[in-house]
Amino acid sequence: MKAHVVITNAPESENFRDDYVALPKNYGSKDYFERKDVKEIYRLVFENLDTLQGKEDFYTKFNACEKIFVKPNLVSVYHKAGMKDSDYPESTDPRVFDAVIAYLKRFNKPIYITESSGKPMPTNSSFHTAGYDRIAKYHKTFLVALETVPVVRYMLPKAEVMKEVLIPELYKDILSGKACYVSVPKLKTNIYTGVTLGFKNAMGTIPYALRERNHNYYINKKLADLLYLFQPDLTLIDGLIGGEGNTPAPVDPVDSRVLISGINPVATDRVGTEIMGIDPDTIPL
Repeated sequence: MKAHVVITNAPESENFRDDYVALPKNYGSKDYFERKDVKEIYRLVFENLDTLQGKEDFYTKFNACEKIFVKPNLVSVYHKAGMKDSDYPESTDPRVFDAVIAYLKRFNKPIYITESSGKPMPTNSSFHTAGYDRIAKYHKTFLVALETVPVVRYMLPKAEVMKEVLIPELYKDILSGKACYVSVPKLKTNIYTGVTLGFKNAMGTIPYALRERNHNYYINKKLADLLYLFQPDLTLIDGLIGGEGNTPAPVDPVDSRVLISGINPVATDRVGTEIMGIDPDTIPL
C-alpha cells in the first residue's frame, strides 16, 4: 500500500527567522496574528494538512478519538542562552506548532501538549522559554511535562533491545486507541543517528533514566523498537528553518522552507532525510 507524504514549500521571498525559537511577547494579540510570516505559516500548515487529508483521510480516525496528544521536539530551547547567536534551531518552531494546534481544534476534542525535554533542561522551563505555555493558554489546551506524571511498564517481546519500556500513564489512551497521537518534530541532523525527525522525537516519551539505556550504538534499534508502542497517527515535520550540525549541541540554521507531513512515520522520515540531501539507505535508523 502506497504511503503518501505531503511536501509544502514556503516562498523564498518570506523571512521566517523572526521568533522561530521563542514566541514574542505579543503572541495572542491581533498584531501578532496580522504578521506576514505568521499568516503565511498558518496558510502553509493548513494547506499541507488539507492536502494530506485528500490523500489519506486521517480525519476518520481523529473524529473517532476521545482526545489528541501533540508532541513537539524541545530537546533544548536555545534562546538568549549566552551563546554567540540569540537563537538556534534545536526545537520545534512555536509558530508552526501554534498553527498545528489551531488546525487540530477543528476536531473539537481535548488537546494535550505533552513533552519531556532532554536533560538537564526541565520541560516546564522549555515550555516557558519557547512560549508553549502561552500557546496552551490561548488555545485552552492541556500542557503536560511528562517527567512529572506516573509511568506504567510495558514488555515488548518483539523488540530487539527495548524489551521493557516505561511510559507516561496518560499515554495508555494512545495504546488503547482512545487518543490520537501527533508528532511535530524538527528537521535537523544528529550526532547519534544522522538525522532526528519523527523517530527520534519518540525519545521524549520515556523517563530520563530509561533514555540512558541503550543510548549508544544500539540507539537506532532502540528508537525503532519504540514504534511497537508509538506509531504517530500524524507526523508534521517543521522544516521552515532546519538545523544542521551535531544535535544535541546547538545547530546552525538552514532556510529549508518546507513542511512535510504523513501518517506513515517511516515514509515521512525517509522523505525528510532525502530533503536534507542524505540518502535514507545510508541511515541505519
